[in-house]
Amino acid sequence: MASSKTVAPYGTWKSPITADILTQKSVSFGEITVLSSNANQAEIAYVENRPEESGRAAFVKQTIRLDSLEAARSGVLVEDKLDLSKGEYNVRSGVHEYGGGAVAKFGDGSAIFTDYKSFNIFIADGKGNVRQITEDHKAFRYADFSKHPTLPYILAIQEDHTFDEPSKVVNTLVAIHTETRKVYTVAQGYDFYTSPRFSADGNHAAYVAWNHPSMPFWATEMWVARFVLENDQPRFEADKKVCGNNTDEVARHPVWASSDTLYFTRDKSGFANPWKVSIYSDEKSTTIQINDLKPLLTKPFEGDFSSPPWSLGNSDFVVLSPDWLVCIVTSHAYSSLNLLHIPTGQIRQLETPFVDIYALQLAGPHSVVFRATEASQPSSLIVLDLVEALKAVNGKPTWHVIKRSSSMIEDGTISPTFLPKCEPIEFPTELPNGKKSTSHALLFLPGNPDYIAPAGTSPPCIMKIHGGPTSHATPGLDLSTSYWTSRGYALCKVNYGGSTSFGREFMNRLMAQWGVVDVRDTIAAANYLGASDHGKQNSKATRRIDSKAQEQNVSLKEKQMINGAVEFSLKRQTSWLDTIMNVLIGTTVGAASSFIPNVDARFAVFAGGLTWLLRHITRVQSESVLVMPNTGIQLSTVRGFHLPKFSKELERSNLIVTSSNSKLIPRDAILDVFTKESIHRWKVIDYVAVATKAPGSTLASEKASKPTSSYGNKLQVLFPNLLPGLPVVERVYRTIYPVLFGEKGTSTVSVPPRADPNKIAISGGSAGGYTVLAALCLSPYAFGAGADYFGVSNIADLAAESHKFESQYVNQLMGGPPEKIPEVYKSRSPIYMADRIRSPLLILQGEIDKVVPPAQNKTIYEAVKKQGVKTKYIEYEGEGHGFRKSENIKRSLEEEEAWYRDAFKL
Repeated sequence: MASSKTVAPYGTWKSPITADILTQKSVSFGEITVLSSNANQAEIAYVENRPEESGRAAFVKQTIRLDSLEAARSGVLVEDKLDLSKGEYNVRSGVHEYGGGAVAKFGDGSAIFTDYKSFNIFIADGKGNVRQITEDHKAFRYADFSKHPTLPYILAIQEDHTFDEPSKVVNTLVAIHTETRKVYTVAQGYDFYTSPRFSADGNHAAYVAWNHPSMPFWATEMWVARFVLENDQPRFEADKKVCGNNTDEVARHPVWASSDTLYFTRDKSGFANPWKVSIYSDEKSTTIQINDLKPLLTKPFEGDFSSPPWSLGNSDFVVLSPDWLVCIVTSHAYSSLNLLHIPTGQIRQLETPFVDIYALQLAGPHSVVFRATEASQPSSLIVLDLVEALKAVNGKPTWHVIKRSSSMIEDGTISPTFLPKCEPIEFPTELPNGKKSTSHALLFLPGNPDYIAPAGTSPPCIMKIHGGPTSHATPGLDLSTSYWTSRGYALCKVNYGGSTSFGREFMNRLMAQWGVVDVRDTIAAANYLGASDHGKQNSKATRRIDSKAQEQNVSLKEKQMINGAVEFSLKRQTSWLDTIMNVLIGTTVGAASSFIPNVDARFAVFAGGLTWLLRHITRVQSESVLVMPNTGIQLSTVRGFHLPKFSKELERSNLIVTSSNSKLIPRDAILDVFTKESIHRWKVIDYVAVATKAPGSTLASEKASKPTSSYGNKLQVLFPNLLPGLPVVERVYRTIYPVLFGEKGTSTVSVPPRADPNKIAISGGSAGGYTVLAALCLSPYAFGAGADYFGVSNIADLAAESHKFESQYVNQLMGGPPEKIPEVYKSRSPIYMADRIRSPLLILQGEIDKVVPPAQNKTIYEAVKKQGVKTKYIEYEGEGHGFRKSENIKRSLEEEEAWYRDAFKL
């Protein structure tokens, strides 16, 4: 059958994902709170940002069913809906400028929220009525609320802008009487406070505090205090620091499990792992006793259980019961839902399709609600049931969508076949001290069901730089990414040194090195993708591939050998509880057959039980591929089962092997190694396979008989039983190929670079735009084109004009204030070296941008133009630091695409 695909160069493909579609009606979700709940249903309220209402943040209440999966399948999951903000209020906070923490539960189905226009606090009763609980005062901003369980008080952060200069803005913790509107200061003296939280009985409160020059992801302190009323005056007393400091440790995200037990995260291990502490005090004592301060996990986990609080009100774990926490864990840019068993300190990842997860809240006795993004679905509100997951270690949760931010995938406007897969990559780089290291990125390869590129060609690639800069790019569905990949571009989101979710050591790479590490890593990523040997890995590396990228619970290890051989071992990760259940169930079925009087029936039951047992105790436990230069490929398979391992000190393997076998494929029989996609058990799978000659044939005769070529007469799939996911398949393929065929390759199929080295562009906005400009200045020929969205070009000006929250952030990123190291600021500010730029540069700027005034990027434009380099400057009337009008977003995307087509002659 002839292929229906059109052969056309990368970057020229036609796509249904247009700029018009990307600016169509959609919403985005913010914080979530649960107003009331029971075993049958929950009343939730969430922030919904509505572009069609000029970006107003509405506060929407919905009732969701928790008791009937059939009802959910029938579309009765969501019942009444009510805008608690009455179409009038803009439910955002202005604290720290980035906001967050704008909503909270008040009680009895009511909710607290703050309005961005007036900065007042309101209580919505859930029936459409709203009352104000603070006096009008435009200088006072409030956020991050916690209601006392019995008294008419809420705790909040107050940010006082009476003197609206960074050094004069004052942050305190306050208690607000919800009836009298009186505001009482309960904690002051630190530059910043977050996360005030009442204990279950209201006798204590926890909070986080820190001082300049820190940021909340660099160093903070966890405090507890007793909440007392004296002459109707609320105050904190006996404040006690639990842990943390203002130099090199972060403690955050307090969650009370009871009246005296507090959970929180602490990055003492290098990652934000969960800890606990017991609090004790009584009315007669003048101090608080801190007892049993310890981590919840049996050993440190390389993942963050709380996210950097750029905005307030984050919720990353909740207490499900005295034995269980439900946690969001983020590692290497991927988020997952996990169950933490408190008595044993063991954590188990739940099997879900979500890769970006936020705003986790307890919705019922065994239910949670959150917002999440999948690889193939946009951000959505999700309710998830944990009943089955709690019953057994291999139990799976069930979930349902409350609302999606966009329906374009579900309604067929955009076919899933146009959506790219995300591949996490690790590439070599060099640190400022000359030490060799690695960095990270997320690669989205081109794909379009209607097109295929000419053989042997590589796509143009856009290096997309995230903002922050202390944040990270995420792998969830972003239709603006699909806009590019469906047109034949690769897109690489660089998580350069300094990005979060890779551990504190990696994040600290950017300290005093902004404009150096981020630039080096971006250039290194571009070189890696554009090099012909991009698949070659560090010979000493041994790495576990994240199980989220796989269909089964398996782990991969790679071992490089002195003789140039490489071995990949894929192992099934089986809990000993699974093994015990297999044996018990099989034995029980066999024993039960003895009570069945009919001989034929008894034999059938016994035979069925025995067959079931044999099938489970002879499962494939591991598969390995050993690739030897000039020798060939040895494939090994081990079958068996695991015995319980009761002692942590037991060193020997608890695997009982029931069979093992090996097979050698000689090198001279191998025609090619390749990856393909297929359907297996109603699922799309990716696999790597070896094509071999038919017995008695030669490579020459094989070519002669099938010149256009198929892959020989025989195929051998690698890892045919465990069937790993795409990241493993790609890693294995790109590592073993040069071992078999040499660096240049002698196979019948050539391996082009992942990206055309002559067609690599760089694009980013704000802090990402700064990296774009710095890279184009410092390495004038590293990129074929650039797109600067309101990028910072004068670092000294940025440091001088920042608001209080970030007023010393830039100083730490640069290594000191401008007056002490002026030469560093000048050497890293693109505005002073724009005449070095040699790549075509598109500049997109907002007219009223206060963070990056238009004059800065106009200076860049004039300097580049003066050098005779192609450049274009577009300034949008009425836009600030980030574009909000759909027509401007649409035009920017179309201008950027036209820019690359012209620069790369597409």
